[in-house]
Amino acid sequence: LGSAEGIDLDVARAFVRRPEGGEGAAGPRWDEHDVLVLGELPEGSVTAADAARVGGLVSERARGLVVMSGPAALAKSPVRGLVPAAIPDFTPAGPAKVSPTAAGRGHPALRVTERAGDSADAWSRLAALGDFPAAVRPRPGAEALLEAGVARPVLVAGRLGTGRVAAVLSGETHVWADDPDAPPEAYARLLRSLVAWAAGRESSSDVISVDVARRRVRRGDL
Repeated sequence: LGSAEGIDLDVARAFVRRPEGGEGAAGPRWDEHDVLVLGELPEGSVTAADAARVGGLVSERARGLVVMSGPAALAKSPVRGLVPAAIPDFTPAGPAKVSPTAAGRGHPALRVTERAGDSADAWSRLAALGDFPAAVRPRPGAEALLEAGVARPVLVAGRLGTGRVAAVLSGETHVWADDPDAPPEAYARLLRSLVAWAAGRESSSDVISVDVARRRVRRGDL
């Protein structure tokens, strides 16, 4: 996203701008964008009313949502009700290497290389992750796309009403941004792919307005 034209970057949330939309004087409005990315969930940053509003936009107005959070923050946030997974145990686990599940192989949300055939090698080269929940169960209709070991989902994606939700359930994915063994731009490509998938625009070049937590994403990656 950082190399594309029309990018606005700040520090809390990311949005895909609707073609007819814009940003008002008071800042970005959620209903003017196709995707909301919550890359940081400090306690109190998202209220129950906020989460209900986001849930309504996703389920009723076909917006997309990408959540990137470790278990400690997610356990205290009302956003957990929007995640397409049940999390019976928020105890942080890891570190462990992650890899695409059968559903994740070839999935457009997990595109980390320019050529699809290079994806398996790219994932094998990424650093191990920690800070993910000890137990996760995808909700009915949702799929685990990434897992740490066997049957321990780290990235889950699914529908919420008419919209799409992807949840990256680790507080440490930012380590991939500086991983010397990772393929060039692998982390940036993953972020772009997640946003594009959530927007339902895997092959689109729409202008994207981004406002992302710096702890999760470096300025050069978006």
